[in-house]
Amino acid sequence: MKKNISVVIPVKNSESTIGECIEALNRSNYNNFEIVVVDDNSSDNSIDIARSHGCKIVKSKGDGGVSAARNSGAESAESDIILFIDADITLRGNSLKIIEDGFLKRDTDAIVGVQSRNLRFKDFYSQFKNLWMIYTYTRFPSYVSLFYTSIASIKKDVFFKAGGFDINYKMPNVEDTEFGQRLSELGYRVYLERKLEVEHVKKYNITSILKTDFYRSDGLVKMVLRRGLKKFFSKNKTSVPSSFMIQLPFALGFPVLFLSFLLSKNIACGFTSLLFLVIFLILNLGFLFFLKKENGLAFALRGMLFLFIDAYWILAGMIYGVMTYYTTGERYY
Repeated sequence: MKKNISVVIPVKNSESTIGECIEALNRSNYNNFEIVVVDDNSSDNSIDIARSHGCKIVKSKGDGGVSAARNSGAESAESDIILFIDADITLRGNSLKIIEDGFLKRDTDAIVGVQSRNLRFKDFYSQFKNLWMIYTYTRFPSYVSLFYTSIASIKKDVFFKAGGFDINYKMPNVEDTEFGQRLSELGYRVYLERKLEVEHVKKYNITSILKTDFYRSDGLVKMVLRRGLKKFFSKNKTSVPSSFMIQLPFALGFPVLFLSFLLSKNIACGFTSLLFLVIFLILNLGFLFFLKKENGLAFALRGMLFLFIDAYWILAGMIYGVMTYYTTGERYY
């Protein structure tokens, strides 16, 4: 009997999470689905674990990489609806039912979800990253120009008409953002289902979060340059809010100007640094209030301080992206 949903999971050395990912799927209150696990050249026990759970195992085609793996899984899917998730994602029991109902009830070509507030890791950096994802995604309209592959479903024929994921993306970065923009430009509709929540089982520390933001900035800049600046400035369709982009120079400038004021006692530097701080706070007020609501005032204040640090790494990633794009011809991260 043909299944209604094919769950495609690209796997590369994910033995610590793939078992829990599959078990969560198998606890679903919906059973008309198959699980397609794509081996992206794993060297650990990931594929043995997936095989022991009865999953369909597919070898990634071509040179490998996350995009090629997802495309290979889609080619092997027997269902008309494909659900892409990552190997470190756990779904709720009603997730598959929400997806099926969404396609039946709505005029949509794809359905994406959001990250859950219920994250097992309680440290600052993991919570900050998770809350940032929740804050940005839940403020989008019902139909978006995004395809968030932590939990993203799509009609199989639409996926292939749109050309699938760009196989030049070898590492997870902005390949889902690029595909979401393509879907939008082709006139396909992607619905953001806020009830479709998943836990991203990923623990961050200061090194990993800054590294992630650096390389994501690198990837976004290269994508914008490759696709053309006119498209980007006419309408920002990335997951990064425009207000966050605007606040970057103020976040970068405030500590520099304030330090200059302390060293030189220059009143102009002091006044300008205060002005930059006020503008920065205004632009981030919504996010900071969200952090306070979720985790308290102390967490929000720490989040404000971290935004200043993060801004330097984001800028460094953007500069690196531009430099390597034009000097080495590197078009992708």
